[in-house]
Amino acid sequence: MPNNQAQTNLHRPALQTSREIYVMPCFTTLMVSDLNQSKDFYTQAAGFFVLAEIPGENSNLALIHLRRKLYQDILLVPGGHKIQAGAQIYFDAANENLEQRAVLAKSLGLGEISGPLETAWYTREVRFSDPDGYQIIFTERNETEFNPEWEQTLNNSTLNTGS
Repeated sequence: MPNNQAQTNLHRPALQTSREIYVMPCFTTLMVSDLNQSKDFYTQAAGFFVLAEIPGENSNLALIHLRRKLYQDILLVPGGHKIQAGAQIYFDAANENLEQRAVLAKSLGLGEISGPLETAWYTREVRFSDPDGYQIIFTERNETEFNPEWEQTLNNSTLNTGS
């Protein structure tokens, strides 16, 4: 297989921003210690927007529904505590400039930000640590050429054999 054919087999869907209400095929719920602090982090540093705020008892919020792009939803609910280690949640960068996102996020001082970093599996990532310790990672394909060993791994994978 020619070197560039392995790259063209990797389809990247165009993700759009939408306020449409739909059945979410997958989403993440994070229990957080401070809803407003977490909302500020995700909307200001990570580029999400508030889709909905659901009131609870005593005029307190019960849930904040955040969205970044189609099918990139996070629900924030009260009741968490700062964690030592936890889930890493990956989102496609959706053609966003990762350098600009990292600079903006770092300038706000709302959490720990690292990257963009190149990985051994040919992606570039920006990693966010939110105020409760959750790891949010924006990832994109690294546009550099695959090395022959990696290309062979892809060629032998079930993605390319139809298994």
